[in-house]
Amino acid sequence: MILIDLNLNRNGISGKGMVSLAAGIKVNKSLKKLSLSRNDIEEDGLEAFSDALSTNKDLEDLNLSENQISNGGLIALSKCLPLNSSLKNLDLSKNAFGTPGLIPFCAELETNGGIVNLNLARNKDINEDENGVKRLAACLQFNSYIKILDLNGIKLQKVCLKQNFLPSLQQNVFI
Repeated sequence: MILIDLNLNRNGISGKGMVSLAAGIKVNKSLKKLSLSRNDIEEDGLEAFSDALSTNKDLEDLNLSENQISNGGLIALSKCLPLNSSLKNLDLSKNAFGTPGLIPFCAELETNGGIVNLNLARNKDINEDENGVKRLAACLQFNSYIKILDLNGIKLQKVCLKQNFLPSLQQNVFI
């Protein structure tokens, strides 16, 4: 039997657990979908996990929603993006990162050749500073792989949408 879908939601997985899970992900060739929603994932665990995703070319769907992922955790996770083109769906909704994490994440996302569906919904700290939103919009001009972007619950002003997203949407007709 080959495991292709693993749901570990609400299991209290923390940094140590993620380090152990990362060791398995690094060598696993069958797992396609991994859900880790509502755990206690910390930055050190995301560093190890990002390292594993840099070499894992099989995982396609990753749910990290509702983990209180910090700016540092998002930056750690982003390091795998230029090296991983197999990941198609990434759910980062309802976490605790904002502009300081989103800017470097978008820099790495710009060169990612795989993510089709990116969920950033309800990350309450994204809307406080437009620089993160500007960087996200600029990223979309260069990343033609993203087809679905969920920003539900992020309070974006009409001016911000017009100045930042409109030019990106005009250049990237794939979204």
